[in-house]
Amino acid sequence: MFDLPVTLISGYLGSGKTSYINRQLQCNSGTRYAVLVNDFGELNIDVQLIESTSAHSVSLANGCVCCSLSGDIAAALEEVASCGHRLDWVLFEASGVADPQRVRAQVLNWPGFQLHDTLTLADATRIKALITDKFVGQHIRKQLIEAEHLTFSKTDLVDADQLVALEQWLAQLRGGAGKPTQWDPHPQFYSQTLIDEQPWPRDQLEGRLATLEPLLLRLKGFVYLQEDPDYQYLLQWLQGHWSLERFGPALQPVVNTLVAIARQPISKNILHR
Repeated sequence: MFDLPVTLISGYLGSGKTSYINRQLQCNSGTRYAVLVNDFGELNIDVQLIESTSAHSVSLANGCVCCSLSGDIAAALEEVASCGHRLDWVLFEASGVADPQRVRAQVLNWPGFQLHDTLTLADATRIKALITDKFVGQHIRKQLIEAEHLTFSKTDLVDADQLVALEQWLAQLRGGAGKPTQWDPHPQFYSQTLIDEQPWPRDQLEGRLATLEPLLLRLKGFVYLQEDPDYQYLLQWLQGHWSLERFGPALQPVVNTLVAIARQPISKNILHR
């Protein structure tokens, strides 16, 4: 029986995993991909961002892959396996807050699949600051040290000298991890789904984005603006930095849908004054 090869793509929140998958799909030279996308939250936003009409996408939600999603992973892998004769490769995007080693173990132990490689992405603009974060720093350091293959993303935002320095720093970090490391327990993350059926004034939304509570780690989803009601906008907020761009024509009914990831439980009204 032929085992489908799997590439596991991991990396912290905002490291560019979905962008990497999109590049693979756009330049696949006829490879028939299945795409498994895991978001930490009740709504899966990333699966809507996969730019392909031929890839077979399976959405995983309600928690990170390494814990409460084991049942959903099983169902997703079963679904992919059922059409495996029409596929060549599986791309599995793990949640940015997942433990890649535990995800890796689950794929390794599932019949019909062969883990071909594991790629971990690190945001070249933020990674050195992230590993000093008192809440997520050790989690990210673990991702970097245990990565099978690791590459920097967003390298177009740093100059050549900075990139060389980052590569040297990373080599030292990984080279200094020869002895087994006792990691702290996986940090606790919380997710909240935000839904609002009224378009927002842009100035009010931007003002609120600039003052979001510091324990919020990630906010991503689709919103509607009063000034441009015919379009749906993709909103991405990552620890103080955010973007808002047209995604496509407005859908009916008009519903703002966002997923927030935080260090502690948060209110559903964080975007309202």
